[in-house]
Amino acid sequence: MPEVTRFSTPQAFIQNFRDLSQASNEVESSTRRASDQKKFHRGSEDPRAAHAVYLDGSAGTHMRQIKDNIKHAIIKTRDDITNLKEMKDLLDKVNNKLLAGMNSATTSPEQYDALRTEVNSMKRQLLMLANGQNVYGSYIYAGLQSQNKPFQEQQDGTITYHGDNRKVKVEVAPGADVEIGVILGEKFVETYNLVDSISSSLGKFDQAIMRDGSSEPEFDEDGNLIEGSNVRSAKMSMSESLDEIKNHITHYLKLQGEIGDKQQELERYKRDNTTRMLSVTERLAEHQEVDMAQIIMDMTKSAQKMQLVMHSLAEKRKVESLSVLG
Repeated sequence: MPEVTRFSTPQAFIQNFRDLSQASNEVESSTRRASDQKKFHRGSEDPRAAHAVYLDGSAGTHMRQIKDNIKHAIIKTRDDITNLKEMKDLLDKVNNKLLAGMNSATTSPEQYDALRTEVNSMKRQLLMLANGQNVYGSYIYAGLQSQNKPFQEQQDGTITYHGDNRKVKVEVAPGADVEIGVILGEKFVETYNLVDSISSSLGKFDQAIMRDGSSEPEFDEDGNLIEGSNVRSAKMSMSESLDEIKNHITHYLKLQGEIGDKQQELERYKRDNTTRMLSVTERLAEHQEVDMAQIIMDMTKSAQKMQLVMHSLAEKRKVESLSVLG
């Protein structure tokens, strides 16, 4: 008969108790994994998987921040495009009023006064757009001096710029930044002061008409009144403003195009970041999402082990080796 190593009853009891505790813990762990859909709860249960989850979790957090950056940057560029379009449309209207003032059909002081009133209204709208604020109260077109009102009126009716020419940088990918925003700066000062000059020119027609009215009126061969020399001179000076206003309109159209290109660039970064986030989510799922079939097998084995140990304790029998208990 082969020799068998035997243990005392206290030793067997202690070993059985340890096995019972281990089996009970395994059942509890399987139950937790089934309830919250996680493969492990402590890093010690699966160190490699835990490390991978930590890395992917950190990357996911970073990508969610980038997602927010891109979202707000796209909103900012859309607002910029809208504002620039409004500015360009207002300048188109100023241009039309300027053309109306140069038209031979415009002859009375009342007509010029009406044109000047409309141009002044457009000038105020331009300034409101340039001094616009976001929902946080920061000035949109002040560069990084966003707490300073960028365009301030002077006593002579002109404005000066009190911002800077720096743009905001936002992270749109790991290690990649994009500058967003529009620098209106001194160019807008020139635009505003030009519109103010046009308004003043329209106001001077009253005096030109009055001076011409003091002389004998002249008529052409068809009997139409010929404009006096003072009115003609005033209209000649306005033709110079006409060329300038067209150059400014072209400038704001160009800015719209640049911001449109920036918006498309941000949309590309948005798509790339979404792809990276999906990849990270899939990797996390591989390490974290449970296999229910495997859990059921683990729970069955653990329950069987518990029954075996409990039966051994109930019978108080001696065992021949630890492997029999397992």
